Amino acid sequence: MPNKETWYWVEEKVNTILDDTFNLEGISSLAIGADQLFARAILKKGGQLKVILPFSHYDEKFSSIDDLNSYKKLLAEASVVETLDYCIDDEHSYLAAGQRVVNLSNILIAVWNGQKALGIGGTADIVAYADNLSKPIIHINTLLKSINRINF
Repeated sequence: MPNKETWYWVEEKVNTILDDTFNLEGISSLAIGADQLFARAILKKGGQLKVILPFSHYDEKFSSIDDLNSYKKLLAEASVVETLDYCIDDEHSYLAAGQRVVNLSNILIAVWNGQKALGIGGTADIVAYADNLSKPIIHINTLLKSINRINF
């Protein structure tokens, strides 16, 4: 998990990327961390937020009250909320949600350390899926503090 300094760096980079975007619409599953950071940046810039939930009762997965409150606040500000049917388990549901986000996106902004996914549906899986579709990807590497553009 990135430290506070790295999160500030990520936030700055996401905001810089979004500064160059018109008719801003962001798509997110509102997971803790980068998903919520991205959603807040979209809304702060006056963009529309579309939320893809991996399953109903997703809110039950948030263990801290602060994370849950942040999720609920962002969800309430979304212009569209789509809830997917539950897959065989949580991980496959997260994968389906990530794939739906990619399918609906013109560009994927991936805040990712470049490491393998810890489970099915992690960021590495979603980046690989987007890459296989030749979707443009902006990879914000939290480990190297670098930005790479893929498939542009």
